[in-house]
Amino acid sequence: FETAVSQGYDVILVESIASESIAQPIKKARAAGVKVIICNERPGSDGGPVLKDIDAGVSMPYADAAQLEADWVIADSKGSGKVAIFRMPNVPAHDSMIDRIKSEFAEHGKGLEIVDVQEVAIPDWATRLPTLTRTLLTRHPDLDYIIPLVDGMALNIVPALQQANKADQVSISTFNATPAVMQMVRDGSPVKADVGGGNIWESW
Repeated sequence: FETAVSQGYDVILVESIASESIAQPIKKARAAGVKVIICNERPGSDGGPVLKDIDAGVSMPYADAAQLEADWVIADSKGSGKVAIFRMPNVPAHDSMIDRIKSEFAEHGKGLEIVDVQEVAIPDWATRLPTLTRTLLTRHPDLDYIIPLVDGMALNIVPALQQANKADQVSISTFNATPAVMQMVRDGSPVKADVGGGNIWESW
């Protein structure tokens, strides 16, 4: 932000960073005449960016993506089973996504039980996700599904499932259509569903 202000930038796009956590830099930038657009926090239908003192907000409809994640689980399980969710901390969109999954299960999959919700920050994925997955399997040996709200998490979850000999028991439904994870779907891994967003829409 300081660089953008000092070098006379016209616009700052804030990509997937909680707006409230950088309220002061945003305020200073706008006072200097720099436009600030919050990207991928929450769409307007879910309240928009948490910080309102901005120039604009644009976001994927994350709750709709979560509904599709949940719908695949409902269809595959016929509405019954045990589910765990992995999310990131301090991401408002993830609050909306979990609310939508819960409401979708309540309406269409009353036999589905969310047994655990874990928060893992991106820098910790490689170290914490395998450990959390193994712990989850120990606590819930009859676990049926994991919904990582971001599909990049699956890259660290799937090896842990394979090492625990649970790759044929636990299925993953996720979001983002990252190429490496889509390859896992094609290869017949535990990742069975990966919802993709229309990223080009965001730039428009």
